[in-house]
Amino acid sequence: MATNSKRGRPLGSGKDDAADLEAVAALILAMPGLRPTTAYKRLKASAGDADIRRFQVKWKANAGDLMAQARARRETQTQARQVEGFRRVRYSKGASGFAEIAQSLSALSRSPAMQAISEIHNSPAMQAMRDLHSSPAMQAMRDLQESPEMQAMRDLQDSPAMQAVRDIANSPAMRAIREYQDSPVMRAVREQQEMISRLRGY
Repeated sequence: MATNSKRGRPLGSGKDDAADLEAVAALILAMPGLRPTTAYKRLKASAGDADIRRFQVKWKANAGDLMAQARARRETQTQARQVEGFRRVRYSKGASGFAEIAQSLSALSRSPAMQAISEIHNSPAMQAMRDLHSSPAMQAMRDLQESPEMQAMRDLQDSPAMQAVRDIANSPAMRAIREYQDSPVMRAVREQQEMISRLRGY
């Protein structure tokens, strides 16, 4: 029995446009506003109507995968360029790295900021402060601060007896006495005493 067969190329056969499709995806990735057919025409200026129709069919069917693959390739290329750039810098500076560091430090030491710091450090005022810090008078003060007498005074300030004196001075009873001494009645008494003293001539 005879079978009906369609004329033309078999399904799945035809021209291999993979390279063109990948190139269009890369171009669209670089220029997001570009339409696929326009990108294809830029890459294939000699493309005829049949080529354009074939491209449009294949692009419509595979656009998502093609763009994903283009992004992956670009990321891989970017990482490769970064690694290669790092290698070039590392190898090129391996021999002269220390010289460049020395030059940078030398330039820093000659900078206005470092010169200003150096001038301040070597100024008469700073020298006077260093001399004062090392002087016998300052050494005597440090010795006095560390002497047994000063330590005894610090111990006395921290002793229970002195704490008791401070507690009494800050107690409600002592505050009441101070307030009474500053009261109008006591001021009037003191004024009367001063007046009597003046009248008596002393």
